[in-house]
Amino acid sequence: RSRWLPLRRAESSWRCDDDPLEVWRRCEESEERNTSKVLRILPVREVRFTQDSIANEFSDGRSLEALVEALQQGSILPLSVDFLVLDAVEVDRNVFCMNNRRLWCLYQYQKVVDTMVMVCLRVTRTKDPMLRQFLRAFTTNDCGHSIRRRAPPPAGGWG
Repeated sequence: RSRWLPLRRAESSWRCDDDPLEVWRRCEESEERNTSKVLRILPVREVRFTQDSIANEFSDGRSLEALVEALQQGSILPLSVDFLVLDAVEVDRNVFCMNNRRLWCLYQYQKVVDTMVMVCLRVTRTKDPMLRQFLRAFTTNDCGHSIRRRAPPPAGGWG
């Protein structure tokens, strides 16, 4: 058992010691039901970050490098531990991860291995078209308290 304890207990219906092929089968079954929250396994490079920066350590004080080293040494396998089941949101077929530090560690691990690193995600899908429109338009930097008026187009129209 890894010395890494879950940072947050996984809420999914699978356990660390489950066969990855069985997990994959359950993911596909979940997809077929077309629920708003599905379990998916994707290449780590297909998952996007939701933040523009991350802290240098986890909330419990462990360094990001410690997780990267554990992945490189093989003491932690990405699809075999609960705390690497990451939460994500799918918007317009893009999957955005809510656990940016753990995703960053998996990205660093991907840089040094020859095989494709896969990650298991609990993906919430946006089904409401208004929510999709809101997310595309939501660019505020101050929680909507102000807005900047862009410069008008040059004189002469489309020119």
